Amino acid sequence: MQFVGVNFGLPVGMWELSEEDEVIDQIGVYTYDKLETLKVDLQRRKFIWKDGKALSIDQVAQRLHKAKPHMPVEDIEDSVMSWLVEAYEPEGITDGDMEEEAQLKVEAWLEAHEETRQTSETD
Repeated sequence: MQFVGVNFGLPVGMWELSEEDEVIDQIGVYTYDKLETLKVDLQRRKFIWKDGKALSIDQVAQRLHKAKPHMPVEDIEDSVMSWLVEAYEPEGITDGDMEEEAQLKVEAWLEAHEETRQTSETD
């Protein structure tokens, strides 16, 4: 991938991504776009789809993978987790303490998910 005409003073080749990085970038864009349309229930640790289904992180990854089977489900799952940390903004939270509480809930959700993920990989 190369950004034509914009190189910010760097050699143009510096903007080229490896094939693997390009796939990861595409997965991130796809995942983030889909997740932006969903609601997040931090209490139940679920993503709420427009059809009302409440799905866990791995279920979301499976659903997104089903729509784009060329994208590895593990990479989609990683992207879902990244979105929760980097892009998720809880609705209606303005108080700093409430924002911190939401962040702690996200961290606890991700830790629990990682533990489950590691346990299932060793089985």
